[in-house]
Amino acid sequence: MSLDNFIAKFPRGLVAFVVISIGILFIVLNDPPKTLCDAEVEIFKKDHRHFLAPNAKSTQKLSQFTIQKETCKRANGPGGCYELFTQIRKIIDSIEGAPNDCRKSIGEIPLVKSALWQTARLFVHLAWGGQPPSSAYEKVGWLDYSDIHLFCRLQDRMKEIYGANSWGSLQEEMFSQLPGVTGLQRDKAWSLMLMSVKCNQYQ
Repeated sequence: MSLDNFIAKFPRGLVAFVVISIGILFIVLNDPPKTLCDAEVEIFKKDHRHFLAPNAKSTQKLSQFTIQKETCKRANGPGGCYELFTQIRKIIDSIEGAPNDCRKSIGEIPLVKSALWQTARLFVHLAWGGQPPSSAYEKVGWLDYSDIHLFCRLQDRMKEIYGANSWGSLQEEMFSQLPGVTGLQRDKAWSLMLMSVKCNQYQ
């Protein structure tokens, strides 16, 4: 029996229904409906692509984030870090403005994840400087109130998105990477790190 003869045995309405159903199923499987978080991720990417994504027109293919991070690192002072901190603050604003259930999806965007972790490391190095701070009172270095407030917001969101254990791993990393830190007792080193700052004083 040919396929045409087999199909002819069924009512045309039923055949049409089956064909349409198969078509809809194919479309859904190949292009599933967007969730709320999918939409939030797309909005976030659109809002911050110019800062996070490499510039295809640049000969070095660098992102504005990379350029501003290096500028901040070289300057190691308020003027040189203003643009970077401004853009990171906008990113944190966007993350905090998203529904709680969607923040992890945003944080797992590769460019976002990389930028947040690099910025957290940079903050700690900037405050520490080229040698251990002279006392715990100097642990924030040249960073002012608004800078520390930004660092604390960054810390809170990263703990929320990546977990306290991941943040703890960054702390451990700093015990071996900061200039002169290996010559200090662990408790002493911790008291001099920006990561030990009491964030409730900067809310």
